[in-house]
Amino acid sequence: MNFEGKQVETSSNENIKMAPIKKKRRRLDDDAEESAYFFKALKLSGIVVDEEDGRRFVFRNADSDASSVIHKLKAEFAIAEDNAKTFSKHLQNFLEDEDKSKIRAVLTPVKRRAFLDASQSSSGGLDVLAPSSIIRILLQVEEIQAELFDYLIERAMLEDDDDEDEESADEDNGENLASSILNQMIRLPLIKDPERLAEKFLEIMANFSRDLLLTLIPA
Repeated sequence: MNFEGKQVETSSNENIKMAPIKKKRRRLDDDAEESAYFFKALKLSGIVVDEEDGRRFVFRNADSDASSVIHKLKAEFAIAEDNAKTFSKHLQNFLEDEDKSKIRAVLTPVKRRAFLDASQSSSGGLDVLAPSSIIRILLQVEEIQAELFDYLIERAMLEDDDDEDEESADEDNGENLASSILNQMIRLPLIKDPERLAEKFLEIMANFSRDLLLTLIPA
């Protein structure tokens, strides 16, 4: 009897083929103790991990959008002084993953479930993509913008130094992860501290490769 070889030899000398055991794909919110407030605040604002695809984020309701998420997060952070700091810390805890699937998830446009009518709200509706990623949305929340800028630049520098292997490219469009991160910071409609941002972009120009910088120039 050999389970590893996917065959079982019976007493009648018949070979029974066994289906390969599929490894269950981990969800973004698995083992989320150290990033619990990140998920809690996102849920309160209208974004959750997709029930069907546990590797993506989705708007909770058909009428949720980036503007409503930003408004609700600001309200949540106003409740207690430390909420914004805790959120930033738990976000960074969440993003510390070895396979980089989590950083890709927050760089990917949030999926919107567009319901044709109320009767479809229980059957799924239509899946479409919203124009903004979670990172792009969070960068428009004043209370966490500066700290998020700092983290993203440091993370992009690490990715830029990661030997530019194929595994560091974005799975959807082949874009380098460092470039994907920095592109989230371009053309933001709200800048809390423009001088600080200008200093950060000077830091980018001083520390990143020429090839990466060229990807940030609008076509």
